[in-house]
Amino acid sequence: MSDPKTAPGRPSRSGSRRSKTDRAQTARRPARLLAVISNRDDQKALKRILQGQQWQLFFATSCAEAIEVLTSQRIPIVMCDHDLPDGCWKDILDNSVQYRQHPTLIVSSRLADDYLWTEVLNLGGYDILSKPFDQDEVRRVIFGAWLREANPIGARAASH
Repeated sequence: MSDPKTAPGRPSRSGSRRSKTDRAQTARRPARLLAVISNRDDQKALKRILQGQQWQLFFATSCAEAIEVLTSQRIPIVMCDHDLPDGCWKDILDNSVQYRQHPTLIVSSRLADDYLWTEVLNLGGYDILSKPFDQDEVRRVIFGAWLREANPIGARAASH
């Protein structure tokens, strides 16, 4: 007899239809992160910061490349430069709403200030990271985004 909490077709408390076993297997897999960064030095810095961590990194250098990656793969976290050669972070955010589970968006900028942070949050983004990247801050923000994706109800309730 199956447990009614994890019976097929019945959502768990978090609203997910995945069982505890499925969630545990997912937790063991590397978390996926798409970094939409046009500057190669910033890409190298991010790789260095996340080296040895449980992240499967994907890189794109433009909005078009990012959209191509997001339409072909489920990537729950997107870190995006404020400005890109063919658009900006808002284009990525606007495009992401078409996906069944749109990714959590983190915006990176050399001019990260309160105005940008407020704008990102008000439009549905998760957080901002200032450049040059600070290792501890990058890891904290990306891990927080991962927690939000892994447990959307609990993470949102804890933030209120």
